[in-house]
Amino acid sequence: MAFYVGKEWKRSDLLSLIGDPHQIAGARPFVYTDGKAEKLL
Repeated sequence: MAFYVGKEWKRSDLLSLIGDPHQIAGARPFVYTDGKAEKLL
């Protein structure tokens, strides 16, 4: 269980509100490769 905004949530409760956990918690790596960002690395 997770405690968030003053309420305990079960996994099934959270999944009933969203279609896929990656919609809110997914992360993908990326690199800026254009313009000024190129010179920062």
